[in-house]
Amino acid sequence: MTTRRRDASDCECYKHCETGRGCQELPFKAWIRNEPKLDSNIRVAGLGVMDVDIIILQKFCPALPSGLRIPARYVMLIEVKECMAKLAFSQEQTHRALDALCRKGNLAFAEQYVNGHAGINGHTERMPIRYDGFHVVRFSGTHPDDSCTILWDARNVTRDELVDLLSFRVYPGAPHAV
Repeated sequence: MTTRRRDASDCECYKHCETGRGCQELPFKAWIRNEPKLDSNIRVAGLGVMDVDIIILQKFCPALPSGLRIPARYVMLIEVKECMAKLAFSQEQTHRALDALCRKGNLAFAEQYVNGHAGINGHTERMPIRYDGFHVVRFSGTHPDDSCTILWDARNVTRDELVDLLSFRVYPGAPHAV
């Protein structure tokens, strides 16, 4: 059997979570964890099973105050931790590797990204995509509105700053506006 979840599933806020989901996981993930042939034991399959909580993709290029549109899209990956839980070692290592792959591929892939929507003349548009990183958001509760502390990559942020980060109004790696 694959290793049991090691996040905040024993935390008090999970027991009183307003969603009532407690520490349940997706049925497919539970199936993987319980399938003997997919065991995390190195002598069997040696698998670590985790997911990416959120992928944020800017679907439409916003216009600048001048009316000019920047011909690029932005994407970031986000791991959410409730009750100030921390990443497990294997999860942190996997996320670092995924982030490095995305950053390396970002340079080669940016000019090749093809927008799946038809352009003005019915042609598909080529549009570069900018990868803005893999980020960890930690809440003292379960979401911004029930948390007195919100951390973005270990940096304290307000609810409004979080909204700006998630909407690409502020570059996720820096505290200044884009």
